[in-house]
Amino acid sequence: MSYHISTRTLPGLESLSFRQRLAVIEIAAQRLTGIERLTLNLIKLLAIIGGFVCLYRVAEDWRAIFGVIVALLCYPLVLKPIYHQLCSKHIKQTDIEKVKQASEEG
Repeated sequence: MSYHISTRTLPGLESLSFRQRLAVIEIAAQRLTGIERLTLNLIKLLAIIGGFVCLYRVAEDWRAIFGVIVALLCYPLVLKPIYHQLCSKHIKQTDIEKVKQASEEG
């Protein structure tokens, strides 16, 4: 399993512009199964709850601020690659061509 922090590294999307890559990812995200969406949302929820628990504990112990920082870093460094990995399974060549044609017309 590859680790994709950026959409630029996803297979097939290297030659697209940023907006085109986002459009393709959005189309692929609509194809996520219910289990994949549930898994992604539960991971997001755990990251957010962990951050708020640490933020609550800052009043008791100032060192809990490190937990808040970890939770803030966890969101983009862990959740985005998981999101990209789940969406990359649903990217089709026809979607890439459709987005390219739409951007050339508009």
